Amino acid sequence: MKETIKSLRVYFIIVGIAQIYNIIKDIGALKSNIILGIIGIISLIFGLFYFYFGIKLKSLISESPKLIINFLIVQIVFSVLSSLLLFFVSSQPYVLIFLLIGLLVNWYLISNVKRLAKEGQSI
Repeated sequence: MKETIKSLRVYFIIVGIAQIYNIIKDIGALKSNIILGIIGIISLIFGLFYFYFGIKLKSLISESPKLIINFLIVQIVFSVLSSLLLFFVSSQPYVLIFLLIGLLVNWYLISNVKRLAKEGQSI
């Protein structure tokens, strides 16, 4: 299936809402540990950016697709580092499963943002 700007917008908004929801849901656990709290705050900021990019996707893809791609790469690096830290602290395998899902979603978003930006430049 070939993603359009509208369908990709939905992906960004859903990822943003899911990330924001997960942080708000786990706010009690985040208060108990400073490292988890910092990871939670950064994750909340990333969630807000996903939501923002979803809202502004049409203009951002035509004006500055590199901004979106760089954001997604930074998100991937943060996800890998924070997930590995959480895995070594908690030894829970679900952390690595969520990391894998997140990496796949971000890879999918990057490839579609690149494709849509390239199609927009050739029109």
